[in-house]
Amino acid sequence: MTLARKKIVIIYMTIIFGVIFSYIAVDSIGPSVDSGGLSFQAERHVIEIENLSFKDSVLTVQEGDTIVWVNKDFVPHTATADDDSWDSESLNENKSWYLIAEKGKTDSYYCRFHPNMVAKFTVTD
Repeated sequence: MTLARKKIVIIYMTIIFGVIFSYIAVDSIGPSVDSGGLSFQAERHVIEIENLSFKDSVLTVQEGDTIVWVNKDFVPHTATADDDSWDSESLNENKSWYLIAEKGKTDSYYCRFHPNMVAKFTVTD
């Protein structure tokens, strides 16, 4: 095997490992929440960013749930609260960011790079 071919194989293996590790890391998100003495596993809601839009543009979640944004586009995006109280920063292709839902919160958000991309979530008790 030539040196150039070995380098290509190493690059592909690194990419494959990175994708697998990213999936495992995102899949393991989901904190346990105490609700008045009853403990339950919080849900994980995945919002895919694809074709210059947020999938699930209106979402209702429970307190303690995890909301994960995953960029499936080849261009960078953000998930940024309208009031700037939180911001994912730039998410490149296949990168993700998460937020733990806080009680009684309704947040509208947008992409700083594409302001026409808007969505919102509501946190219920």
